[in-house]
Amino acid sequence: SGALSSFNTTIVVDSLASFSGGIANGGTLNAGLASNPCGCAFGIRVLNVTSFSGGISNSGTLTTLGAASQSDCNSATANAFGIVVDNVSTFVGGISNGGNLTATAAATIGCCGSANATAYGILVSNVTSFSGGIVNNGTLSVSATATGNSDHNFTCAFAVGINVSNIENFSGDISNGGGLTVTSTASVNSCGSANAGAYGIYVNGTGAESFAGGISNGGRLTIITSAFTACCGHALAKAVGIFVDNLSSFSGGITNNGSLSITATASTTPERSCGSAIASGINVTDVANFSGGINNGGAIAVAAVINGCGGALACGIGVRGSGVF
Repeated sequence: SGALSSFNTTIVVDSLASFSGGIANGGTLNAGLASNPCGCAFGIRVLNVTSFSGGISNSGTLTTLGAASQSDCNSATANAFGIVVDNVSTFVGGISNGGNLTATAAATIGCCGSANATAYGILVSNVTSFSGGIVNNGTLSVSATATGNSDHNFTCAFAVGINVSNIENFSGDISNGGGLTVTSTASVNSCGSANAGAYGIYVNGTGAESFAGGISNGGRLTIITSAFTACCGHALAKAVGIFVDNLSSFSGGITNNGSLSITATASTTPERSCGSAIASGINVTDVANFSGGINNGGAIAVAAVINGCGGALACGIGVRGSGVF
């Protein structure tokens, strides 16, 4: 219930056969690392554990900041993670945020190289069995910014609020009843390409995973992404509110009774540049068996914007490449 600050990771559980009792933060956790060429910060991190029980909860303030800059012809990489569970055999107890969770990543390149910024609010990946669900009833804010200030730059900014990736068996729903805001910005101020992606709730796999419990939004989910290139390149901006991709089975359906606001903007100058903007409220792709339906009782606002040359695609609810639905 006190305050804890760290340069890289505030709380870590690593390489254990068994951990019980869970992790709870009711105070203040701050993790920040600004370094060249790589800055990476974790709030709460659980990895390489055979059995974890008791869950993870934040009812206080959890803030992570990863920053990196590079002035020569190389690369700058910045990563920020709020809560991470990775490479765990069995996880019981779920993850909940009822407080304030912020993850911010910023990368800048000054000369003929790449800038990559990645930020996750809650990330669960490579778990055999996960039960208890993931709930956000507080404030979850995630931001990634990648900036290139010279010729021949490539910038990539990727941000996700809640990501469940490569979980063999997931039980318990994912729900947002609070405020979930995700922003990503990629820009090249000279010749080069910029890619920006932002997802609110993202469930993805390799095609063999099973998800049971559904996804629901009863709060506010706001996704904003933008990409810009000044000349001789391509700007790609993609924003999705709720995205389910490449699973064997998904049950429980997707429900929105709150608000989804999704905006993707790609901007270019006329000199040999082009942009693509893609925005989607709810998107389901490549799921072999999907049950529970998609229901909207709230508001979905989607905008894909092109400034300059290029194409835009906006979709409220989309289903593609799925088998039984």
